[in-house]
Amino acid sequence: MTTIMLLDEKGDISELATYSLPEKEALIAYRQKFELKNGNTWNYPQDDPAIREMRGGEYCYFKGDANIFTRSEAIR
Repeated sequence: MTTIMLLDEKGDISELATYSLPEKEALIAYRQKFELKNGNTWNYPQDDPAIREMRGGEYCYFKGDANIFTRSEAIR
């Protein structure tokens, strides 16, 4: 499971969405749906130049002063 998180300019962290996708795919899906308003889920791209890999295999992108990032946990 991958949770999409928001770190805002005040340092507050909040959960935005949860996906049963790997980290990068989840963040692409979130960005396509909510930022780019693309509801065509069958045709989401495999890559997004705005998304960067962080240490530990998590991913992020920046939206203004905010950081949108993934937090994953293994499915048990």
